[in-house]
Parts: sequence; structure tokens; C-alpha cells
Amino acid sequence: MAVGRTGTIIGTNDATAWTLHTSGTTADLNSIHALSDSVALAVGASGIILSGAGGTWPFTWSVITNPDPQLNTLNCVTFAPGGTMGLAVGDGGIILKSGASQWVRQSI
Repeated sequence: MAVGRTGTIIGTNDATAWTLHTSGTTADLNSIHALSDSVALAVGASGIILSGAGGTWPFTWSVITNPDPQLNTLNCVTFAPGGTMGLAVGDGGIILKSGASQWVRQSI
């Protein structure tokens, strides 16, 4: 999987044929992390957090609420092995930690 400008998400089932998928946003996307073959998260401009799910490509994407009131751009998202804890970081020193089905802003 890969992400880019204006909500671009591309993915593949076989690592040879890549397909463009509808993300439902026009925000630039900066990072994507696959938790499994059927779940992924993407982050980007204006604090967008997308959750993708499905058995195979294309995933169905939906927006997750961002707790950051400034909606700083998010630049990277990653998860610990097993997908039980994730972090998203971005502009202005924002750090978000996943907890159950929501994200919580972390203090430095």
C-alpha cells in the first residue's frame, strides 16, 4: 500500500498489479500502516485519520475522529506488533496514541 496527494491510496493483492482506490477524502495522505491483510490506517493533512477494512482490495475507508483541536497535519502512523497500540505523529509536536477505537492526544 502507498498513499499520496489528494487522498490517493494504491494497493495490491499480488505485488504486481497496483490499483487506485477511493479514500473518500481529498486531503493529502502522508503515511499508511497495515495492521493485517484486512485492516489499515492512513494519516495526513488537516489531521485526517482514515481506517480501512475489507477482505481484499479495495478496502472501504472511513474517517476516524481526531482529538487534536488544531487538526495539525499528521506525518506518520505505526502500530506495535499485534496492533494493540498505535502512534501517529505530526506537525506542532502532536502525538496521538490509539486506545481501543479512539485516538488520544499525548502530552510531552
